[in-house]
Amino acid sequence: MFYFCIIFYLVVLYFAIEGDFLKNFGDKVFTRILDKFIFGDFTFGEKCGLARYYYDDKTIHSFTTEERTPEVCASLMHYSKCKLSDVPMSSRTREFYIDTFTNDDVYKYIRNNVSLFDRQFFKDLIVTNKYALTFDKNCFEIMPVEYIDDEMVSLAIMHANNWASERWLKSVIRRNKDAISEEVWKLAARLYVREGAISNEIFTSVPKEVKDEEYYYELCLCNFNEGMMLDTNKGKIMDLVPDEYITESFIIRLVNDNIKNAARFNEKAFNMEVPVSDGTKVVVWKYLVKADGYLMQYIPLNQERIDFFLSLYSKQSGEYMYGFKPAYKKYKKEMEDPEGLEEQRREEGYRNYRLRSDLFFHSMAFAMDGEAPSKAIDLVSDLNKADVVSSLPIKYYGLVPEEYATDYDREEYLEMVYKSLGIKVLGEQDRLFYKVELPEGWIVTGEHYWYKVLNQDGEEMFNYFYDPKFYDSDAYVNEITNPKDVKKKTLQ
Repeated sequence: MFYFCIIFYLVVLYFAIEGDFLKNFGDKVFTRILDKFIFGDFTFGEKCGLARYYYDDKTIHSFTTEERTPEVCASLMHYSKCKLSDVPMSSRTREFYIDTFTNDDVYKYIRNNVSLFDRQFFKDLIVTNKYALTFDKNCFEIMPVEYIDDEMVSLAIMHANNWASERWLKSVIRRNKDAISEEVWKLAARLYVREGAISNEIFTSVPKEVKDEEYYYELCLCNFNEGMMLDTNKGKIMDLVPDEYITESFIIRLVNDNIKNAARFNEKAFNMEVPVSDGTKVVVWKYLVKADGYLMQYIPLNQERIDFFLSLYSKQSGEYMYGFKPAYKKYKKEMEDPEGLEEQRREEGYRNYRLRSDLFFHSMAFAMDGEAPSKAIDLVSDLNKADVVSSLPIKYYGLVPEEYATDYDREEYLEMVYKSLGIKVLGEQDRLFYKVELPEGWIVTGEHYWYKVLNQDGEEMFNYFYDPKFYDSDAYVNEITNPKDVKKKTLQ
C-alpha cells in the first residue's frame, strides 16, 4: 500500500509539473479520466523533445551534412531557415518529427507516410509537442482512425487542459465521434464551449444522455490557459443551461468552487436569493459584490447595483478602478451616447483587423528574407504608436489629494488637472488616450516608454508611461510634477 501511494503521488506530481493540472485535480470529471490511466489499462505517452538552439545569422547551408543533427535541423526549421529536404535521413528521428510536427513539410510527410508512425508515436507527440493539438492541422487529422479511441482522446484532453484551442476535438468529432467518452464530453464543456455556442460544433455534438446536471455544472466552471483563469471568454454561458438546473444548490456549488464562476451567471442567477451563514437569505449579486468588489465587472449594471457598490467601496480602491470603472464607463456610454460607443467598437475592430493583417504580412516578409518572423512584432508596434504630441493618457497612477478623494476617482481627477493646466481635452481617442490640444509653446519629449510634458518655460508639468506594443499596450500618468503645484482653487 505504501508503494502504491508513492506511485500515485508521482503520477499526480507529473501532471502538476507538465501543466497546472492540480487546478483540475479536485474536479470529479477530470479525476475519473485520470483514474483510467492510474487504475485501468491506459498508458501515458513519453516526453521526448529535442534541445533547442538559436542561430542569429545562420541557415542550414552554414552546416555540413555531418553537422546537420536532429537538434540543429529542428531548431533551424522553427525559424524558417531549413527545409525538410535539407535534413539528412539519418537525422530524421522520431524525436525530430515530434519536435517539428507543425512545419508544413513535416506535417505533409507524416500524413503521406502515416504507416511509418505507430500508435506510440502519436501518444508521445501529444505529450511532448503542445502545438500538436492546437491548429487545424492537428495530429487527429492525420493519425489512422483506428488510433482514435478513448485512450488517445483522454490523453489529449489532459494535455490540452491549458490551451484554448478546441480544433483537435472537432477533428475527433468528424473522424470518430464514438471515441469520445462521457468524461471527455463533460471536461470539454468546461474547456471549450463558450457564449453563443448554441451552434458550436462541440456543444451540438454532445449526446443527449450526457447533458445532465454534472455536464451543465462543468459548463459553468472556470477554465485555464497556461495556468491563468480565463474570466470572460465563456461569457454568460449559463444562458445555455436549462432553467430546471439553475437551482439554489447549483449556484451555491459554483460559488463555493470558485467565486469567479460568477462571470458565467445570467440574470436569473444574479437575482436569485440564497442562504448565508446566519440563516437569512441574500440576493446573489449583492452577496458577490460584498464578497469581492472586483466581480462587479461581470454583473450587468443598473442604478441600484451602481449605488450599492459605491456604498461599499471607495473611488480610490482597486475594486473601483479595476472591477467597476471600466464597466461603468461602458454603461454610461450606452446610456448617453450609444451611437458613439458603437462607432468606437467599429474602430477598435478595424484597428485589430489591420494589426493582424500587418503582423501577418510583415512576418511573411521577414521569413522570406531569412530573418526571424518575430521581428514583425516590433515593426507593427511602432506603426501602432499613438501621436504623443496630440494625445495624453486617460489613466492616473498617482495619489488623489484627500480633499478630492471622495468625489473624484483617479481618472476624473487627472482630467480636471489637464483642464486646470490649460490643456483642452477633446474626447477619448481610444481606451488609453484622450485627444488633446496643448497650450501654445508646450512640448512632449522622450521616447522608449517614458515621456515628459514641458511648458513654454521648459518646466516639467508631469511625465507619463507609454508602451505601444499592440499585444500589451498601456499608458498612464505616474504623478503630477508641476513645480507650481495644482492647488484646489485651480480645479474649481
